[in-house]
Amino acid sequence: MTQNRFTALAVASAVVLTACATDAPDVTDVSAKQAKVEASGSVTTVMRGLNAPRGLAFGPEGALSVAEAGTATVTSYCVSLPRFRTCFSGTGSISRLFTGEQTRIVSGLPSGFDGEIGGPSHIDFQGRGNGFVTIGLGTPPDARSGLGPRGAQLGTLVRFKPNGSTLTGAPFVPGAARIFRVVEGSTPTVYVDGLTQVTDFDFGRDGSLYATQYGSFPFFNGPGSVVKVTTAGVKTTVLGGLTRPTGVIVGADGAVYVSNRGASEAVGEVLRLAP
Repeated sequence: MTQNRFTALAVASAVVLTACATDAPDVTDVSAKQAKVEASGSVTTVMRGLNAPRGLAFGPEGALSVAEAGTATVTSYCVSLPRFRTCFSGTGSISRLFTGEQTRIVSGLPSGFDGEIGGPSHIDFQGRGNGFVTIGLGTPPDARSGLGPRGAQLGTLVRFKPNGSTLTGAPFVPGAARIFRVVEGSTPTVYVDGLTQVTDFDFGRDGSLYATQYGSFPFFNGPGSVVKVTTAGVKTTVLGGLTRPTGVIVGADGAVYVSNRGASEAVGEVLRLAP
């Protein structure tokens, strides 16, 4: 999987936080900083049968939407690169959960397959009827020309009508991921460090940060998790044993929603962790 496979885009009036990487730290020191695992509520599956689910967002009317990267189905052109072969798929989609009903509201979005599924990655809403989704690109930009007429749509931001975290670099050493606080005109500062393979994050009502960790050992091995970081910097694993979690969002009710099985088609799901 490439470094830009998952992309988290967050825009605020003055502050933008982004997850990024650093050089491998001392693993012993990182382990010493880890807080104990604690249960903080019951976990239920609220969406299922998803195709490589990624980012989550609540719409203006309270519906929960999730970006689906797509499937391994090859529907168009392929291009051979030095280390792998990439094919256009066009099976990306967006599903919505509203009043207890799960519906796929957008389908046929650009996606690709090179042994890993890449496509719709993160989602956001700017008012009613204005949805935006980032389309991931796991290959060099110049490869898009070999993926057919729609290849140019990969690595873009797409607007859609709802009614119609960044991974660390290989070998993805545990504890190597950091989240920076970026203020316009100032030098970025480390907000949280000692994380592993961060794919997304969000803030709770009390200011605590929740981050999804894709795996726990180098090269995406080991179970994934959701880590809570308080404003005092205390880390707690609130949900472990996950399979490639890729998105997280905190609802108005304080519940934490997580995209799980984010690299698999048809078995992806969204979990709800009660407050």
